[in-house]
Amino acid sequence: MQRFKSILVVLNVLLVILSIGAYFSPYVHPQNSSILPVLGLGYPALLFTHFLTMIVWLFWDKRWLLLSGISLVLGISSCQKIFTISIPDAVGDQVINIASFNANFSKPIALAADSEQEQMGQEFEDFLKTLDDIHVLCVQEFGWRSESHILSAMIFPYKHKVDNTTVAILSKVPFVATGVVDFHSNIANTCVWADLDMGIDTIRVYTTHLESNRQDGKVPKAIVQEDPEDVSNAALLGILKHYQRFSGERVSQSQLINQHRRKSPHPSIVCGDINDTPQSRVYKVLKDDMRDTFVEEGFGIGSTFGGRIPALRIDYIFVDQFLAVRDHVIHKTDYSDHYLQRAVIDYGG
Repeated sequence: MQRFKSILVVLNVLLVILSIGAYFSPYVHPQNSSILPVLGLGYPALLFTHFLTMIVWLFWDKRWLLLSGISLVLGISSCQKIFTISIPDAVGDQVINIASFNANFSKPIALAADSEQEQMGQEFEDFLKTLDDIHVLCVQEFGWRSESHILSAMIFPYKHKVDNTTVAILSKVPFVATGVVDFHSNIANTCVWADLDMGIDTIRVYTTHLESNRQDGKVPKAIVQEDPEDVSNAALLGILKHYQRFSGERVSQSQLINQHRRKSPHPSIVCGDINDTPQSRVYKVLKDDMRDTFVEEGFGIGSTFGGRIPALRIDYIFVDQFLAVRDHVIHKTDYSDHYLQRAVIDYGG
């Protein structure tokens, strides 16, 4: 028994070391480390293991609780980016209800059995109709099928979508100007923006889909919207193998967005799928001096991806410091491998 206890202590110390590495991940460019970005990606699993370890020590030997306890205290700000509890604030008259959704080209519907596709598509549209109060919907992986369902269920008079891309801004608010931040990547990974006429004020909205993780390390020239996703262990290992490279590319893309945003004469909102966790350099660069709406007003575990990695948060809404966050909600459904999230933003102060 004593030998097993010694092994557990060693493993607990290793867990603390790995967690400290994850805490440093946002401060180190992926080009300079192949390990730290992966530790940041795995931080939710490290966090969960800490809680399990503390339960074991609580009933076995309370002296060792400090190992994980101190590690968790050191990473409290990291923990809050994954799990938070808040109460929605009172909403004023000048608010914008904005949502972000990686629609996954509606693949779950396309790949369903023929007998289920129509019913599933109708259920998706019924769900969208409950979100009729949304003023702006930022969409990634927005293909012809997802566009058909969304525009059949929701009324958006204004649409900004650049040809040969699959990101879009759908709006009930008129556009003053529109544009693109070109990554020179494939059609799925880019960024578009639109200035919204809010009456007295103008707000700039960006929607982006940063470079995707590819198991073979190659960026495809074409995106086949009906292709199934490979979620095998071999695919996950391939993603980890090339994670450093693609994470580095996402840092560069985030810098391009920031350079563009800082020149904006209007307060900005940045929405999208950044394919990286809050414990990453990509998150730190793209968020910059903005507010993370989930951290501000979210509730519970901020998971936005329904894949095999638990508590994975890779979709975000960031808002300018001049804007106040009143609410943040994540809608977990099976109509995409991502979850639709929305935030209520007060632009009247």
